[in-house]
Amino acid sequence: MNNSSIRLIFLALLAFWVVLTGASLLWNVSQHRAHVRDMVLSNGKTLFSLMETARFWNALRGGVYVPVDEANQPNPHLDVPNRDIQVGDLKLTLINPAYMTRQISELAMKRDGVNFHITSLNPLRPGNAADPWEASALASFEKGVKETLSEAVPSAKGEVFRYMAPLVTQQACLNCHEKQGYKLGDIRGGISVDIPAGPLIKVMEEEKQRMILLHLSAFLLLSGLSFAFLRALGARIQALEETKIGQEQLILQRTEELRRSNKELELFAYAASHDLQEPLRMVASYVDLLKKRYEDKLDSEAKEFIGYASDGAKRLSRMIKDILDYSRIDRQGGVMIDIEMDSSLDLAMENLRGQIESSQAIIKRDCLPRAKADGTQLSRLFQNLISNAIKYARKGETPSIHIGTRTDPNRGGATVYFVRDNGVGIPTDKLEDVFMLFSRLHNGHDHADGLGIGLAACKRIIIRHGGDIWVESEVGVGSTFCFTMNEMAPTATDDIIP
Repeated sequence: MNNSSIRLIFLALLAFWVVLTGASLLWNVSQHRAHVRDMVLSNGKTLFSLMETARFWNALRGGVYVPVDEANQPNPHLDVPNRDIQVGDLKLTLINPAYMTRQISELAMKRDGVNFHITSLNPLRPGNAADPWEASALASFEKGVKETLSEAVPSAKGEVFRYMAPLVTQQACLNCHEKQGYKLGDIRGGISVDIPAGPLIKVMEEEKQRMILLHLSAFLLLSGLSFAFLRALGARIQALEETKIGQEQLILQRTEELRRSNKELELFAYAASHDLQEPLRMVASYVDLLKKRYEDKLDSEAKEFIGYASDGAKRLSRMIKDILDYSRIDRQGGVMIDIEMDSSLDLAMENLRGQIESSQAIIKRDCLPRAKADGTQLSRLFQNLISNAIKYARKGETPSIHIGTRTDPNRGGATVYFVRDNGVGIPTDKLEDVFMLFSRLHNGHDHADGLGIGLAACKRIIIRHGGDIWVESEVGVGSTFCFTMNEMAPTATDDIIP
């Protein structure tokens, strides 16, 4: 991860925090506004309920008489008998619920800035006519709406919240309103309550500013933590990348050293084997010459010694030849081409004809698929595996060998080639060792005269073909040698070894 990637991730996180804190701010502000609205609605309901209770008390008593003075003048819009009466020297006038509402409203306005307005779509007093907002509210009451509340609106006394609820006609109300045609239960009007909005708006603004400051602090904190985290992560990743580069360079260096060492070992093996051939041929020739020239002059013990020397020379010659062949697998391999696997198997069985006939081995072979491979090396592979199957047959049993393919789901559906026998089998703890150079499959077997190179050569051939080779075995039942191949170009080789 480079600096550009870290910068992009940081910008993405920054955008995410902006969206998150912005959404949180909007939600909290809306919740606070809803809370203020609920509080205003509750206040409006309470004030309306108090006013309605006072009015109901007045209506139950048919109004109340108060002395006439400057504040209590007779109501010209109240057309009822005995509106004004004289008690001794005291002149009294009737105060009905509507008149009382107006007087209470004046007092409330002076004390708390709260205004009550009794209104109707058919008012007796022109001053009680509904304004547009009240008219709309009264129309909604006719449709069943129980109450209404406005947002803060301008008024002569500043911004106010407006609450309004309907007045329902009751029995006591008919004293004044029956002649207007109202019946019990009718909506005869309503009372609007104007509640000063200034203090609440101030609280809302202060709370909004507090929320903005809080969310801004949270945004800066999250952004700072994100930056610090990404910076630390970037430094860590850079350190890991530097370590990785160093490890890769070290691996390349060690690989090159190993390749050079392997090449030197191969050259040594070739040179040693090649140079040993000539003195070995000389030793074998002189041993044979000694046997022929002095055979009639040597006793039986001397002849036995000469026989040991001759057999040893022949065995050593074969070992040198096998080592040379093993060292040339990679360097003298042919080009990988599309071949008939059956043709490679045919050649192997032809080379083993004598061993097959002498052992009377029964060989079952399936039709093998075409493959991209080195046909000559595959022939050698089949030859080594079939030869081992015959060599390590159980005593008293005819070798039975099956050559075929299967599909292995555990290897991604790869084609697995196998050579299965009914031989002596291999102990579980030896399954990996059999492919090591100079490892023998003697297992207590009488014919364990191999040099331990055949299976090692098979493994090297399969590695060159980009595959894998393994053995599945059970002692006393038999072994199944399996291998896979990948289509690949031939391994690059040097032409140092002929």
